[in-house]
Amino acid sequence: MTIIFNHAINEEWRLDNPAGNSLDTSLPHRSKVVVHHRSLPYAHVPEAMSKVREYLGEPASRLRLEFLVHTATRVGEVCFATWEEIDLDNRTWTVPGPRLKTRLRHRVPLSQRALVVLAEARQTVSDDGIIFQNPKTGRCLPDAAFGEGGPAALIFEQSGGFPPPEARRSRRS
Repeated sequence: MTIIFNHAINEEWRLDNPAGNSLDTSLPHRSKVVVHHRSLPYAHVPEAMSKVREYLGEPASRLRLEFLVHTATRVGEVCFATWEEIDLDNRTWTVPGPRLKTRLRHRVPLSQRALVVLAEARQTVSDDGIIFQNPKTGRCLPDAAFGEGGPAALIFEQSGGFPPPEARRSRRS
């Protein structure tokens, strides 16, 4: 109502706002309803990961998904990960700010399995660019190969899983 009365004042239809600003503070705040995506229960992650390791399709797709789960990061962060960002001596991956939602540089500790995934990826890549690249184009694997409907998603769906972009949510379940 305050907006309507303020508009009326601006149009010179009224001289004052009889509602005042009291309505803004007296009415309940309308909160946004948040719908969370499903997540794979933490206890089921080992079974799902064993299915991922059995996948015989494009190795980069399998490795990318496994690295995503072991680092609990976002798809876009993993998609454009480069070898330059990996510090094997300190077992860290430094993601540059522009690729992060927060826009702040972030250091991700690498588990032993994440290091094994990187070693496997190193054998499939011919240059020092993007880690999980399409061997034909040298670019990041398209989300179609990784997202819902892609080979990695089918593995998780078979195990009663979830869309791979939501893999990081399993860390909280």
